[in-house]
Amino acid sequence: MLELNTAETVIDHGLSLGADFAEVFVERSLTSAVNTLSSQVQAVESGIDFGIGLRLVFGAKVLYGYTNKTAADELKRIMIELATNEIPGWDSLLLISRALRSVTPRREPYPLMPMLKVKWLISWRQTVLPEQRAT
Repeated sequence: MLELNTAETVIDHGLSLGADFAEVFVERSLTSAVNTLSSQVQAVESGIDFGIGLRLVFGAKVLYGYTNKTAADELKRIMIELATNEIPGWDSLLLISRALRSVTPRREPYPLMPMLKVKWLISWRQTVLPEQRAT
């Protein structure tokens, strides 16, 4: 799994890149299956799926990446790659952002209450897509 301090560091890193919102989420699922034919066991399968999703929001632009590696350096690298590949003039934006933000990134205290996150996402969606009001 992913250590809490690693997730916090990666979220802080995403915000320091100038993102309005940064998210790290982990998914781990176990699967098991038994295949039978005429009451005879034909195959037994099991497995574990694991992945980490990273999301950055810059205004109306949502960037998403994923990996199965848990190292903080790898997660930060993916966030940088998302930002540099998707935002024109990103280098200038980063310099300006860092100059304007001499304070700690705006990360909510952990744990972010789910309803606050939902409220923020609905508000963001209404701003970006005003013709599609959330119900």
